[in-house]
Amino acid sequence: MDWATRLRGPFLLVIAKGAAVQVWVWLGFALYCVASGSRWIVDQAVSPPLTGLVRVGAHHVLLFGVWVGWCLARRPGGIKLLRKTWWQVALLAATVFVVPNAIIEGAGGTVDGLSEALVFTLAPVGVVFAVAQQSFEFGMQSDPRRLLGPALAGVFGAALLIPFTMPPSVAGKLWLAALVASAVAAGLAAVRLHGLLQGVPVAAAAALTSGVIAALGLGFSHHHGAAFVALGADHRALLLETLQTLWLDAPLLLLSLWMTRDLPPLAVVTRYPLVLLVTIVESYFLMHGTGSLVILAGGLLVAVSVVWLLRAGRCDEG
Repeated sequence: MDWATRLRGPFLLVIAKGAAVQVWVWLGFALYCVASGSRWIVDQAVSPPLTGLVRVGAHHVLLFGVWVGWCLARRPGGIKLLRKTWWQVALLAATVFVVPNAIIEGAGGTVDGLSEALVFTLAPVGVVFAVAQQSFEFGMQSDPRRLLGPALAGVFGAALLIPFTMPPSVAGKLWLAALVASAVAAGLAAVRLHGLLQGVPVAAAAALTSGVIAALGLGFSHHHGAAFVALGADHRALLLETLQTLWLDAPLLLLSLWMTRDLPPLAVVTRYPLVLLVTIVESYFLMHGTGSLVILAGGLLVAVSVVWLLRAGRCDEG
């Protein structure tokens, strides 16, 4: 038996394992989009004492302890892999997970909630446009500007699904501009995170990310002391918050970081329009809404845009 024959079996096994891993990552992507798009149902079912970034920060205090404990017990070497790049990962994690929510909270209702959701469908457009001349960032051999059409089609479809309302005040317009910039920045940050997280265990990345979210989220809590006291006194509410943290927030964060590390960046940013589509479809179904032709056309445009971008991401990945 020659050396080529001996190596062929292990080589094919490695390829098969790699393909299986990719299948699981894509299934994780689908699970993330469905779970994230369905989160509004959970939020409507409970009335927590804490809201907004303060609530998110409180959740991630618990998750930070969970991830650090897991890493120290099972993967102590994972944290060391972030020794040189931790500050970059922390900054990018804040850009993706904290800054957009902070702007929404800072706007204080001056920007319509539906318009805020629509803004994040610009993330794929921003990513494609900003790195059109840097195909290496995507691992693409062809010009990514060819994907501007499908990305813009997704934005147009989303605009048919939900109405856009221009804020009447100058302050509202400024907050809206800041939100648009944060949505594009979040997409670009995902591109950079994709490179920095290569070889890093997801739990280690989750520990750093939860620490950043907890620190920045609780930075908004200096005037929410009474809400924390109320949460501590209400054992039922405290239990519900803990369960939601462990059974919803934790998996969503792990899936998000796993996708960011193992999927092409273009595929990762398509989650924004896809999550929005899941939410709208569920809301129409649960509220027995009747879809008009405009709604159906908008949903079809978003779906075609997402499928096109995902296929492009998979082709470039391969």
